[in-house]
Amino acid sequence: MKVLYCTEPQMLETVEKKFANLPLINVEINGNKIPMVFDTGASMTIINESTQKIARISKEGKEVIGAGNLGVKFKSNTKIIEELRIGKILISDLEIIVVEDSTLDFGIDEDGNELKIDGFLGWDVIQNFSWKVNRIDNEIEVSNSVQTVNDKNLFWDNMPIIPVSIDKEDLYFGFDTGNTESILGSKFNVSLRKTHHEKELIAGIDGRDEIEIEKLDLLNLNVCGSEIQLKNLTIFDRDVFPTTKYEVQGLLAADLIENKILWLDFKNNKILIE
Repeated sequence: MKVLYCTEPQMLETVEKKFANLPLINVEINGNKIPMVFDTGASMTIINESTQKIARISKEGKEVIGAGNLGVKFKSNTKIIEELRIGKILISDLEIIVVEDSTLDFGIDEDGNELKIDGFLGWDVIQNFSWKVNRIDNEIEVSNSVQTVNDKNLFWDNMPIIPVSIDKEDLYFGFDTGNTESILGSKFNVSLRKTHHEKELIAGIDGRDEIEIEKLDLLNLNVCGSEIQLKNLTIFDRDVFPTTKYEVQGLLAADLIENKILWLDFKNNKILIE
């Protein structure tokens, strides 16, 4: 992958399409405008087959193995995007995953809206820039990362990792803006907290399944100095994703930044939520 940076910050065109509570970003692939989910949890950028055909992407890559929200592994072949533009930023020779259209069709939400998306802009791209994701005014700004001497609070271990304080205890969570709701893994202690059980449809690129799950009613947490309250969190009886360095308690998702502003700059290991 090669990046031709732009000297000025880029305020990106607003995406009119809605996709649950996920942040969307307009990119241009081989001259075709494509709305994609801004997905910190996807290690590689993903598109569906229809987008591949529209954007005339034919250059072959290699076979890769991935996994989704259900923990199911899948194989896929990669392709090479010759030109992807984000505003005036040019990315060339980007290796991406192509999946069937049905893989990125998550059905219909409770309001009857179709939950289909053309692709997910992944960490392979996101990590190279400084981002301001404004979920209040539905705006995204991207700029070059300028080295600073700030305290580090954004790390990588198969997923972006951020430190979180809960009841004055310092813990680590993954950060996935491509998931609608935050989830807790088996390492999180819920023994003294109020929970209940309900059936829920779990959807991801590895499929959909309705299962009975345990839910945490309420969680107060401090993220980057901001006090945030999350409700009705799913509790899994497994690790939410594999790690090698950090004992991760769960996965913080797009609900963490709903009606807030996110600053994200991985080159400076910095995240801020207001």
